[in-house]
Amino acid sequence: MSLLADRKFWRIFAAGFLWGLVVAFLCGVIYLRHALIQEVRSTAGGHPETVAALAARINRQPGWIASVGSGCAVPKIPDGSRLEQVKLCHREHAAALLADDASRKVATFIPCTFAVYEKGDGHTYIARLNVRLLGTLLGGAPGRIFPAKVEPEQAEILADLSR
Repeated sequence: MSLLADRKFWRIFAAGFLWGLVVAFLCGVIYLRHALIQEVRSTAGGHPETVAALAARINRQPGWIASVGSGCAVPKIPDGSRLEQVKLCHREHAAALLADDASRKVATFIPCTFAVYEKGDGHTYIARLNVRLLGTLLGGAPGRIFPAKVEPEQAEILADLSR
């Protein structure tokens, strides 16, 4: 009897294939949960100092503009910790993304948002989307612009403000 005609072989093959898919899926979910949002501890001082320093750094970076505040009614955190959203946008990068019909869905991320917040450990943190990973996952114009332009410029903005 041929190996390809053996039912036991195909059952084992199918079980192994399905198990491989499950493991790959779980590893992907675990990786994305860890890597999609980047968090760094601020070296700029407390919450108000971090917000002010971050907005100033964004506005000094060529082409970037910052606005502080939330477009949404972010509720107060129950423990009294402060949280502020700092929105940043680069008109030329946004125009390049929106010029392509297939990439206009990324308008949901424009402007980019950094979150500045306090944690129970008494430190202030800055969080942002991992635009390099997001661009890689989306492909197309975001796959070119996010990793090559947006991520390095955002990293430069955060260079002196985080560890």
